[in-house]
Order: sequence, then structure tokens, then C-alpha cells
Amino acid sequence: MSKGRRLLGALLVTTALTAPTAASAEPVSGFIAGLFAGIFNTTAVLGGTFATAGFTAGFAISSYVTGFFGTLAGRALLALGTSALVSALTPQPELPKPSQRLTNYIQSAALMERAYGKLRKGGPVGFRSGLVDNRRHMTVTLAAHPTNGPVAHFLDFEEVTVNEVGNVVSDRYRRSAYSATDTERGSYVNIRTHTGGPSQAVDAILDAEFSEITATHDFAGHSYAAIQYRRAAAEQALKVYTQGREPDYAPVWEFWNEIYDPRDDSTGYSNNWALCFAHELVNVWGFEVDWDRVAIEADVCDESVTNRDGGSQSRYTFNHTFTDDQNFEQVRAQFIAAANGFIWQRPDGKVDFYAGRWIEPTLTLTASDFESLSMVEGNFGMNPPTEYVAEYREPGNAYRETPSAPYIVDAEAPRIARPLAIYGIDNHNQALRVLKPLARSERAPIKLSGTLRLAGFEVIGGREWSEASSGARQLAHRFVTVQHPILLRDVTCEISMIEMNADGMSFQIELAESVEEDWAFTAATEEPAPPSYNNDDVSGSDPVDPITDLAGSVVEGTGGVAQIMWTWTAPDDLFPVLRLRRDGDEWVEVELQEGASEYIQTGLVDGATYEAQIRARTSGYDVSEWKPDTPLSVVAVANTTAPAAHGSGNLSVSKSGSDVTVAFTSPDDAAYYATRIYRADYAAAYSGPFDLGDAVLVRTEYGLPDADDEWLDASLAAGVYAYWVAPINASGIEGDETGPETIEIT
Repeated sequence: MSKGRRLLGALLVTTALTAPTAASAEPVSGFIAGLFAGIFNTTAVLGGTFATAGFTAGFAISSYVTGFFGTLAGRALLALGTSALVSALTPQPELPKPSQRLTNYIQSAALMERAYGKLRKGGPVGFRSGLVDNRRHMTVTLAAHPTNGPVAHFLDFEEVTVNEVGNVVSDRYRRSAYSATDTERGSYVNIRTHTGGPSQAVDAILDAEFSEITATHDFAGHSYAAIQYRRAAAEQALKVYTQGREPDYAPVWEFWNEIYDPRDDSTGYSNNWALCFAHELVNVWGFEVDWDRVAIEADVCDESVTNRDGGSQSRYTFNHTFTDDQNFEQVRAQFIAAANGFIWQRPDGKVDFYAGRWIEPTLTLTASDFESLSMVEGNFGMNPPTEYVAEYREPGNAYRETPSAPYIVDAEAPRIARPLAIYGIDNHNQALRVLKPLARSERAPIKLSGTLRLAGFEVIGGREWSEASSGARQLAHRFVTVQHPILLRDVTCEISMIEMNADGMSFQIELAESVEEDWAFTAATEEPAPPSYNNDDVSGSDPVDPITDLAGSVVEGTGGVAQIMWTWTAPDDLFPVLRLRRDGDEWVEVELQEGASEYIQTGLVDGATYEAQIRARTSGYDVSEWKPDTPLSVVAVANTTAPAAHGSGNLSVSKSGSDVTVAFTSPDDAAYYATRIYRADYAAAYSGPFDLGDAVLVRTEYGLPDADDEWLDASLAAGVYAYWVAPINASGIEGDETGPETIEIT
């Protein structure tokens, strides 16, 4: 059965196909109510404006609940592991980077944001006044829900100290002539934070300064900062405001504090991966989870593990932010990747998941369980990655996206790195811990795919909770043993993906060989040192000069193999880095030796378009910008030699009524593949000149070399017609044209 005929809905087992109902998501709906009451119906405020939050009154939570069965679904996808999500983790322009969240920006409609764990971020400006008594007031939205509050305050990239009345008392901003507790004059900057709690009141200073702001502007359920910037005298302005403007406020903040923990029946702040994921599924997307199962996975996440420095930390945490325009697939990818997770929908309709770990297989699939099974052994495709790098959120690098040390799967082959954006991770140990099984799954010695019979139901709902036989049979088998004649041995496999076919009785399944060692991680020997990032040194470094003359051309005389030669001027003391892709595919980076000035790309598809960009890298891994800004494109050509022309006397035209027959003899050339027929249309009685520039392609006639061929050009209007023919080879390279031959239809 073709893939197109399968049900493409997701996480379906035996339960409803309908989209879930809207989550109650009280923190969000409370925020919306407060926002409507406090913002949308207000008037202009002393030259300042409130920015709307991109909602209308009927919007409510609907954008959050776009439908689990239309996204993770859209396919009858019963279960999904991290290895099936690698493409979704490749950094993409639409995937916001953490560093892009460290600013305050003004726009007419700002997306609602929700955030988990502890991270550093800015946000949209909700209100900004004009100068009032030499002071400007603004609010910065941090989250559309209640939070724990700030851990550290940052103005631009400088950590500052804020006292009990909100004054910034760090040296740059302190006005020593006045009391530190004078909110109006004691500092150039005053910051008051609000965490969106149930008793949150209107900001006192905004209420006092602007008559238009009243007690109803409490921003209920809304976490934000109200900031006052004082104008500095000319001689002090650049010392205080070094960027020539108000500094961006981007604090380190502990976010969502309504995370339910079933282990002690409490609600509060947590960055435990399992608790955050369950909260997202239930309160944002409207699903049901089994809280007893969540408790088990939460314990796994809280397990103490040792990092490379000998310190202890929790196994899996989650620290990330989402906007309401991100679909479930994007959200799911970040959650699952952060803990090498596995998600499925149980027979009772609840969504369940595993945090990443080895689970001894208890299910064996044999030949009788499969309708068909195919195997790929040791074939990793063209230019497979030899190392994997996680782009994660590093607190030591100002909470910006930071590449981890690579997890290397092939130290002998040319270095090809695959970057994976896993922004929910905030520590190097967790980044390497999830990279190992993910990379090994992609480079698994054996990969299997096929059609599974009724055993598919056992795979997605037949595992018991514990070794006790009385355990509930609701759990999926993430790992299975496969016995099959195409295999020379029993193979333990991780299930990458399983989806139900349209008959409801069979399943498409993908598996990758996996063993317990793939999931064991010893930091002392397997966690390399992270890249160094001294912010002071980086900020003071000269930019790396880009390579600006990248060129590409088809390699000729290859004997029918498509190749492209990429060339550039070799940079002095720098390493060129190419990134290549087939049009629309993922980028593959190729690092070259110092001083290299060319690279031949092989293994190409004839006629496909390939794109390239290049940048320079120092030995210290500072890099230039990718150039050119718009990727350079070259069409791959396997055969660059054009066939011989048809030649004089090998083209004729004749008519019958309003039909014209174009007859020709193809050239006696082994490179010949087809003939392009061009026609120019002229008025009746036209006698010339006849110009190929007037013609258009009307037919491509395929045939053999040195053969008679013809084509009927039917039902032509009255007029004069001129015809030319030109041969092409299999790569579409055109030879010289023959013609014209003319004829008049009356």
C-alpha cells in the first residue's frame, strides 16, 4: 500500500480521531482577560503607546490548540523517538535562537510567550512613554503566565544590582548625589518586576505618573518588568548609556511556577523535563497524561549524574521559551530532543512518554510478525556526518546559543559536522548525554523498515509498568529484539517511528540497532571539554574577513558523472568552511585544510540544483559571515558534451490541410538523446528573414541516434511557420540547431 494512502493522523491507537478540546490553561486565559481589561481599551498615554499582544477577543487559547492530530499527527503516527526528529533539530531561520530573545523590541503586534525553567531573555515593549520630567517609562513583557521571578538582572550584557526599591545601584547607573532609595533620582535606571501572581496590583509608579493608568491595569497573570530610564546630561550620556540608547533589559528569570508535581501533589516552579513536558501537553495542548507515569519519568530526570568536572547535576532539565505561532511539531521536537525522549499515545487515549534511557527489551518480533522487512547495513548515505554538535543554551556564555564539543562517530573520515539546535538544554553534560544515543542511532550498524502485522498493537501498548505481571498493559516498547531470516543474529533495536496503515490492522515501522552501551554515558571519559567562550575576549576580537569570491562550475570530461568544482581565493592563515545542499535539502558543512582554494563536490544528481556558501574560520574557531548572502546555485551536469547537429538535408516539413509534419533524421552520435523542435509564427505571405530568436520550443522528441523521426504539429492557423531542430544529450546540453524550414498554411 502506498504511503499516500495511509492514514496520516498522529499518535492514534484505538482512540478518537478528533482534535483535542481546548486546554483550560488558566494562567494563559487569566493573562488574556487581564490584558484585555488593562491594555486594549485604554487611551494614549502621554505620547506613549501600548503594543497589542497579537490577540483578538475571540482568540483565547485556540492558537495553542491547533490540533495534536493535525501536527504530530497529520499521520497515524503512534510513537516517535528522537532519532526520527533530526531534521527538525537542524538550525533553521524560523527557529528563534536564544540570543535573539535578549533584546527589547517594539512592534504593533507581539506574539505571546511561555517559558519553562531558568533562562535569560528579554521581550516586547508593552508600553513606552515619551520623556516626562526627564524620565522615560516602559514595560517589558517576559511571559504570558505567572512565574517565580528574577534571579539576576542584566542591562545589555552587564549584570547589575537592583536594590529593594528597584534602583540599579551598579556603578555605571548609580547617582551618588542622591539617596539609593530615592526612586525618582537615586539611579539612572529603576526596575520593578512583576510575576503575574493572583494578587498582582498595578505598578505603583506607573499608576502615580499617568492618570490614564488605573488599578485595572494590573496585568493579571502577566510577568513583566516596569522600567524607568532617566535622561543623562550630555557629558554623562555615553558613560551611562554606552550604546547611545536605553539598554535592553534581559534578566535571568525562573519562569512558569504552576508546574504540577504528582510525587508530592504540589504546584510550583520546576525545570524537571518530565514535569514541564506534562504541563505543556495538558495545559497548552489539551491532552491527558497519566500522572503516576509522569512521576516515574520525573524521578528519572531527577537522578543525580556526574559531569566531566566531577560535579553532580540532574539528569534532564528543560529551560526554553515558546511563542504561540510555533506549532506542535516544533514544540515536540525541542522537548523530546532535550531528554532523548520517546512519545506515544496509549490505548486508553492518554499521551505518554519516556525520558531517554535504556530499557531492557521484553518483546521479540519474529518473521511471522512482519508482512515485509528490509535492511540497510552500514550504509550512511552521501557525505554522512562524522560528528554531531548540539547548539544549546549556555549560562556561562550569557545564556546564548553555544555549540557543544562534538560527539565524534567517525574520527577517520573527513570532518563533516551536523549541528542540532536543542535549546531546551542548558548544560554541556546534558547536551553530550543526548547526542551520544542520537548520533549512534543515525549511524546504527543495521537499520530496518517494513510492515508489521497485529504485533504493532503490542509495540505501542503492550508493555507492563514493572516486572510484575499485574502491571497495566499501556506502555509502548521503545526497544525490541528482532529475529528474522534476513538477519544473521538477533538484533536489539530502538523504534524510531511506527505509524498505522489505512487498513487499521498493519503498521509501518522503522527501527535502528541499539544496545545498552549506546545509552550509557561516563562523563569522565565521554564528555570532552566544552569550547571556551571568554565574552570579554570575543567582544574585543576583530571580525574575521569573509571569503567573497566563491564560484562554482560544472566539471567537464567526467565520463558521465555529475560533479561541481567550487573555487575561491585562499584566505591567509584561515580555514575555509563550505556548506552545501541540494536545493531545498539540509545544509552539510565541509571543513577544509588551511589555504585550500577549491573543492570538488561529487555524488550529484544529474540536472539537480546545488547551492553553496562559504566562510572562513580561525584556529580558535572564530568565523566570518557566510557568503554570498544569497547562496550560489549551480545545476549539476553529468555529460557536458553536446551531440552533433542534425545537419543539412536532415530536416523537412510538409502539410496536410492545417497540419504540418516535421520530419528529421537524428544525428549519428552516441551522445544523442532527443530533439528539440522550435517554431516561429509569422503572418500570411511573410517571406523573411526567419530568426530563431522569434521561435519557441514546441516539442521535445525522444529517439535513437541515426533514426528517422517525425512529429505532427496539428490544427495551425493561417500563416507562415518556420521550424528548427536541435539535438540534446541526456543532461539536456543542446547542440547546434538545423533550419529553418518554412511552410505556409492558407
